[in-house]
Order: sequence, then structure tokens, then C-alpha cells
Amino acid sequence: SLEASLGLRHLRFSASNVTIYTGSLGWYYKSMWFSFRPFITPDKSAGTSFSYGLTTRRYFGDADNFIGLNGRIGYSPDIRNIQSANGLSTDQIYTLKSQRVGIEVRKKINYKLITSLDLDFTRQELSFDIENYVWITGIIANISYRF
Repeated sequence: SLEASLGLRHLRFSASNVTIYTGSLGWYYKSMWFSFRPFITPDKSAGTSFSYGLTTRRYFGDADNFIGLNGRIGYSPDIRNIQSANGLSTDQIYTLKSQRVGIEVRKKINYKLITSLDLDFTRQELSFDIENYVWITGIIANISYRF
């Protein structure tokens, strides 16, 4: 009733590369599933970004029928080049914050047809206006057909 994983993702861009380290720890209890997943993204110049996620699901019969709640919290360094009044520039590092909460529902109609609905609310700190946040709402409706 326990599961664990470790992994990484390496992304190559023309200007720089990004490596993200992750893992998960999951626990099944009766028809419930609880999961914790961190994401760690080191950066030599700005510092390390951290984000964490918690998910819980209540299953109804099989893996294609459930309702779930999830939450995420994260911190990401952001380098700012500040021009002072005397003409000198300096780099400052701010830590941008975000929080997210969501609900997910998946329902199998028959063996080949599965529907899902996700609703997310995110509170994201603005990179151009430190300590001010914007709300982002996402709705995803999906119909999957198995071949």
C-alpha cells in the first residue's frame, strides 16, 4: 500500500539548461490514495526553486472512477537588475510565490469512454509587481476514448 519514486527531467534551451529533480511518496488506504511530490530546480546564479504538491483521491470501484483534491505551493527565485539613481546597477534576487488548489473528477461511462473534469484556482505572485498577486482559474473538461 506504499509507493515511492525518484526522477529528474533535463531540459535543453539555447540560452541555458534546466534540471528538475522530483520524487513521490504515495500511500493507499482502503479506497483512498494520498501522495506527496516535491520538485527541486537548482540554479547557480539565482538559487534553487522549490515546489510541493499534495494529492488525495477517493476511488469508486476502479482507477477510472474517482474524485480528488490537490494543492501545490511553490517558491521560485527571480533575478532583477535594478538601476540605481546614481547610474550603478545591481542584481537583486526576489522569491516569487504561488499557491494552487484543485478538484478533479473522473468517471468511466463504459469500457472505452471516460470523462473527466478538473477545476483549479491558482494565486500567482506577479514577477513585475512584487508582493502583488493575480488569480488564475482553470477548467478542463475531457472525454477520452480507448481504442
